[in-house]
Amino acid sequence: MAQFIIKNIMADMLTLSAAEINDLQTHVVSGVLLCGYYVEGDTPDPIAYFLSTTSASPDGFQVVDIGGIIKLEHQFDYIDIRYVGSKSDPTFDNRLIIQKALDTGKNVYIPYYVFISDQVEINSSGQKLYGNYNDSLIEVASSDRNTIYVNGASFIEISGINFSIKEKLAPISYKAIVYVYNSNNCTIKENNILDFSFWGIVLHDSNFNTIGHNTIKDCYSNRQMSSDIAVYETSQYNIINNNNCLGKVSDNGIMIIDPYTDSNPIGNQILNNFIDEHYTNGIICYVTHPINTKTRIIGNTIKNIQGYGLDYLSGCGIYIQSFAGTIIEDNIIENCCVKTGDFDTQVVGHIGIAAGDYRDTENINKEHFPILVTNNQIICNRGVGINVATSQKNVSIISNHIINNAKDGARRESIRVINVLDISIINNNIQHNVSDTVAIGLNASLHYDTQENIIVNSVIIEGNSVVSNNSCLAISQIVEGSSYERVIINGNNFNSKFTQASFIEGIIGSLVFSNNILKSEEFVVQFNKCQNISITGNTFTGNQSNISLAFTGSVTSGFANESNLYNCMIGNDSPLMNITLRKSSTVYGGYQKGDRIINIAPSIGDSKSWICTTAGYPGTWTSEGIL
Repeated sequence: MAQFIIKNIMADMLTLSAAEINDLQTHVVSGVLLCGYYVEGDTPDPIAYFLSTTSASPDGFQVVDIGGIIKLEHQFDYIDIRYVGSKSDPTFDNRLIIQKALDTGKNVYIPYYVFISDQVEINSSGQKLYGNYNDSLIEVASSDRNTIYVNGASFIEISGINFSIKEKLAPISYKAIVYVYNSNNCTIKENNILDFSFWGIVLHDSNFNTIGHNTIKDCYSNRQMSSDIAVYETSQYNIINNNNCLGKVSDNGIMIIDPYTDSNPIGNQILNNFIDEHYTNGIICYVTHPINTKTRIIGNTIKNIQGYGLDYLSGCGIYIQSFAGTIIEDNIIENCCVKTGDFDTQVVGHIGIAAGDYRDTENINKEHFPILVTNNQIICNRGVGINVATSQKNVSIISNHIINNAKDGARRESIRVINVLDISIINNNIQHNVSDTVAIGLNASLHYDTQENIIVNSVIIEGNSVVSNNSCLAISQIVEGSSYERVIINGNNFNSKFTQASFIEGIIGSLVFSNNILKSEEFVVQFNKCQNISITGNTFTGNQSNISLAFTGSVTSGFANESNLYNCMIGNDSPLMNITLRKSSTVYGGYQKGDRIINIAPSIGDSKSWICTTAGYPGTWTSEGIL
């Protein structure tokens, strides 16, 4: 059986006698058995040290110098910091001890509470810093510094550790509990982070990393770019999944941000996270220049986002800017914009004040990668359900469920579209409980930077079911000269409780309005300043004393044929409309010479149709033949 010299603590081993050193050199004993670092039993197990010829410098725990005469060495498989001389004492600084352990390049285990005065750094690839999920806690001195800094290392894992801050100082920008810089294929998982400063976990110029199953709560913030989890500058193809981001004082839950024009944070995925009670936004993705980000925001639950004032970046469930090529799918966004005021850009479930924003003439005609917003549940307390704006192309809003309560007097659309050049709004289910705002609103105004008129290329509104306390749909020409080229409104069910079901303005190319079911107590549909209208296969219902179709402004080259069904009147106050209407000879409004009415339910001896021979209100009508 091997014989060992037994020492209770490290100080005793450092002062071996000459006889004990001789016994080691002559192999009378096999080594030294150390029973503790400071006191006997404070290490997890006794440590067996053996005589060594290593050229490595002594570090005080793996390689130990004995009076300059011999070296003793123990080869750890992993470093439990108790082997290194750590203390679970809030007055004892463990920073250098943990740094020594990390500098070995071995996996490092945190078994209990430790206090550190400043950050520790991980530089060796393939290393693991881990705890036991319950007792393991690292507390850093104050909120003006990082805690763990991963620098240029790959395949790092940080897991099972609780993190906190002893003293909450004024937050310092760009500090984090776990800061990963220029590092790839790292995993940050199953940690608890409490009361941090600016960022909880950040990936900075780092790729192919995973941040998963962490709980992050109560950022001590300064309402700028602070976030529970941040993907910063050119960080690509990272996965942020299944994290809990909590706390009323936290600013943003998850952020992807590029403040510089030469960065490209592409390919990142934000999946299945739970974000609750944040101050500014749930998820914010913001770049200063348009790129195809290939970002996926899928399966997240976002609730109770407060908002803090009249600022378009505040109170949003999801906010994206210039993130073309983004899919936003299967998210639940509920009760956001809780504290924000009644302001045009205060929105809920906000899909970008400038989603995929192309703001200058150099970029306006570039290829625009699509944005897809689909299968989300947006149950709003105040504000817009989905908002897309400013010269984006190829946006599809499909199969979302939107209940827009807009409490406290906020006046907001369920879907708002401003200056989007190609938009498809398809198969959405909308319950719009706002008494003075349209459910789906499209505006053509001026370009953000150039102030030129916006010409919207294509609009498809199809298969939507909308019940609204106000208008269901409004397509508006906000600025004279801005307009819409091609519009298809097909197969929708619009039920407006109080006002018109839809208002359409500024179509200069062609408008197909077909197979819709519309109900309203006032105007069912009003067309203003439109050209080339085809109105077919629709069912118009409402108060019989009111108007099914109204034509106002300079409406030209349109028809509403006999395939439509009406139970109320038709009005034409547009002197240029050459219209074919399905109705009896009883007319309402003003008509021009040549306007026609087709009899939709004729009997033998009735007129087949009538033609206006003298303009007026309603004008003079002459039969075009008897059956």
